[in-house]
Amino acid sequence: MSDEMVFYLFMYIIAFYNTFVKYHKPLYLLYFLGILASPLLLKTYQDTMKKFLRTIPIEGYVVVLPSLLFLSAIGYFAVSCHRIVYDYCSLNTMSGHFMSVLKEDSVLLQIILIPLLVYTLAVIVYSIYQYRMFKKEAADYIRSFLGIFLLLGLISFVIGAGAQILFNTANGISVIRASDLLMHFDKIIFGVYPPIYLAGVIQNGAIANAIYQIYLATFALFAVTMTLTLLTRKYFFRKIVLSFWIAFLFSVPLWLLVPAISPDLRYGKNTLNAPVQEEIRQAYDQVLIPTRAQEALHSIQDMWIDPKGMSIPISTFPSFHAIWGVITTVILFDLWLPLGLAAIPWLLIELTSTVYTFEHYAVDVICGILVASAALYLAKKLLAYDTKYCTDRWRLFALVEKFETNFGIFIKKIEGIGQKK
Repeated sequence: MSDEMVFYLFMYIIAFYNTFVKYHKPLYLLYFLGILASPLLLKTYQDTMKKFLRTIPIEGYVVVLPSLLFLSAIGYFAVSCHRIVYDYCSLNTMSGHFMSVLKEDSVLLQIILIPLLVYTLAVIVYSIYQYRMFKKEAADYIRSFLGIFLLLGLISFVIGAGAQILFNTANGISVIRASDLLMHFDKIIFGVYPPIYLAGVIQNGAIANAIYQIYLATFALFAVTMTLTLLTRKYFFRKIVLSFWIAFLFSVPLWLLVPAISPDLRYGKNTLNAPVQEEIRQAYDQVLIPTRAQEALHSIQDMWIDPKGMSIPISTFPSFHAIWGVITTVILFDLWLPLGLAAIPWLLIELTSTVYTFEHYAVDVICGILVASAALYLAKKLLAYDTKYCTDRWRLFALVEKFETNFGIFIKKIEGIGQKK
């Protein structure tokens, strides 16, 4: 008996038991019939299924499929215990407050994304205007625009909802232990408490404020880099999206295993009202934040402190600011070597800022660098697999290909002008 036959026999037994012995419900009869028919359907349409599966880009398996499973789980719990899910996803909780702060500080993103949307619509309208392209390319561009929009929207929603559920289910005692453990590791590895040490070393108001602003602008620069890849290189756009998503998937189990909050919330604000080790308390009391950096510090605290006390932001280990910084720098290197070289000093300051602002422990940054590196490597391997096996029937990134072609034409014209001079 082959392994396949053993598998289906096992499934038949389970389906039969659930249908006729345990539940006696008509719904399970459909389940039983589906199990019976599955080998025949798979055998009959095996080649067709293989061809169809090869038409789906790698994002469908890595991003869309896990996201749909997550949304299905939310849907299930929303039906069976809707009150809990409502509390988790309510806009009145910390995530809603965080998003309102993010919207207020997203002027740079609006400056970039609004012209991008206008340019995209212009390309689609121009394609429709040219009757020779209407049937094929215009339809591809519209489908590509909707596909990319839905892909990025799905990633944003799943990450936001997933983080909110983690924050709302965090156990206070576990959070205190994890936070103290990371601070202890910092002391063992570096011989000092890095956040407190950096705060004591950097006392110049202008420098301190600049470091805070760099920390606040990290995601904006990541978004700008993603926009550059969208307008210039399809491969790098897919790489940055996949890397970002994979880094999140890597981070979730770490957030669950080490549910720590930032040093600022644990030792500064002490939002959990837990005892603080005397050595740390005395060192923290001596910290003086320069006046010019106070406003930036308050804006960071507003992002993470939930006025209702329903959420505990445990997304500390690893540091997602470190992940954003590493991915951004690597992608800038991919786009253009001088851009990557210019990003190195920024990356060093940005990594320092995650600790200096009391938002992360030093070990968070180390872990973030490792997670980002692993995510970039895996994204590269997945795209190589996609290039080898995917037929690209749906042309999900046709619009990005059009941008890349236009960018190439623009560069050639610039080079031609330079040669004439």
